[in-house]
Amino acid sequence: MKRIGRSLPLLGIVLVACKPATTGELSVERRAAIADSVRTVMTTIAKDVTAKDFTVWLPYLERSDRFIWTADGEIPFTSADSLERFIKDFSATLIHTELTWLDQRVSALGPGLALVTTPYREMYVGKKADTTRVAGVFVGVWASLPTGWKIVSGNTSHPQPATGRH
Repeated sequence: MKRIGRSLPLLGIVLVACKPATTGELSVERRAAIADSVRTVMTTIAKDVTAKDFTVWLPYLERSDRFIWTADGEIPFTSADSLERFIKDFSATLIHTELTWLDQRVSALGPGLALVTTPYREMYVGKKADTTRVAGVFVGVWASLPTGWKIVSGNTSHPQPATGRH
């Protein structure tokens, strides 16, 4: 019992020292500034995708081993490089793209870190004049790095038809 009693103060120090930053430590103004900054990036991406193509996402992908992108319950992209290859290959098959965010919810998670959740609509036209419309939800964790805001983790999900009983 004496050993446990002596360990408790050390445990308390470790727990306090390892406590992650919370948004409670950020002022309301700082949280709003982070959210506005990320919302501006998201708006720019949508505008630029519509003006050009999906390759405008590429500068916003964090190039580290932390990066991951999930979609519809799978992990198709375990690196920014793998997502970049997909985006480039897919964009090469298209003649027009459109991206619209519907309700951007941006939350500051801490200094230089934000979470975005937003429904979206995409429309793209292939080189054979085939048009595809997609609606889904994007969720992304953004980090403010010296090179600007970057996606550390992203997820897109699309409604799937129900199969069987749950």
